[in-house]
Amino acid sequence: MIGHDDRRNFYRMMINAEVVLWTASKAAPLRGVCQDLSATGMGVIVSAPLQTGEEIMVKLASQSNSLEAEARVVRCDSKGPQEYLIGLEIIRMN
Repeated sequence: MIGHDDRRNFYRMMINAEVVLWTASKAAPLRGVCQDLSATGMGVIVSAPLQTGEEIMVKLASQSNSLEAEARVVRCDSKGPQEYLIGLEIIRMN
């Protein structure tokens, strides 16, 4: 039987990379860890919650490449004390 995750239009790549998020609601950038990435979104662990619908800037850098994008928060789930999993929908790649 095919599960929900198996029916996605784009496969998710599991990664463990540092990201920096800029939001209008926080004075300083928020650092996090990107757990997974697809063509249309990403899952990021952060230490503070973000509002669903909030638009943010994201930068994911690696040794060989970097990705900068505008994204929208589509989900924010508490994973423990000061640990939140946010789902981001990529709006535009810069």
